[in-house]
Amino acid sequence: MRTRFVWIGIVMSALTGGCAEDQGATCEPLAEGERKVLVDHALWRLATPEEDPWRAFRPDDVTCPQNARQPEDFAGTPSFGIDTTNCGYTTVVQETLVDACRGDNAFVWMWRYALTGPEGAEAHIAITIGDEPLFEDVVPIPTSSDLKVKGYALAEDHPAGTKVFFHVRNHGSNTYQLLELARCKGECVPTAP
Repeated sequence: MRTRFVWIGIVMSALTGGCAEDQGATCEPLAEGERKVLVDHALWRLATPEEDPWRAFRPDDVTCPQNARQPEDFAGTPSFGIDTTNCGYTTVVQETLVDACRGDNAFVWMWRYALTGPEGAEAHIAITIGDEPLFEDVVPIPTSSDLKVKGYALAEDHPAGTKVFFHVRNHGSNTYQLLELARCKGECVPTAP
């Protein structure tokens, strides 16, 4: 009988990936320096009003030209671009490709061109995974261009298939590029194209 329980334990451990006890059942720890991309820029879609975490700021009509938000090649690096020239509000969503586990870093690599628009306006840029905020930046307009390279310690486990949201709202003709959103262990640095 004892042998049966040992085998059941071995099978259960194999099925759960031999997870560390402090992580969720689907999380497999990364090795130091390892990274896994969380999103595919071709899979972003416009969030519905019901799922949009920033719906309180959402205008009644968020119709935008097709090229206002799309996957793009940014100097040899795949990215997702949002152009606010004719589209001052965007929240896009997709499901994560892999687990994002507590204790690892969520890595955000983002570029924005110099911001123009009415004096005193602000740009709001944010990324969340599930209900956990990963990145938020409120930028006064006008301002110069900026490259963000940030790592954020994940406070929760997020299994593959968790919704991740990328949000931009501002007044003016401005362009934002999300280059990478990844999960990594240890220091996160941009990947070369």
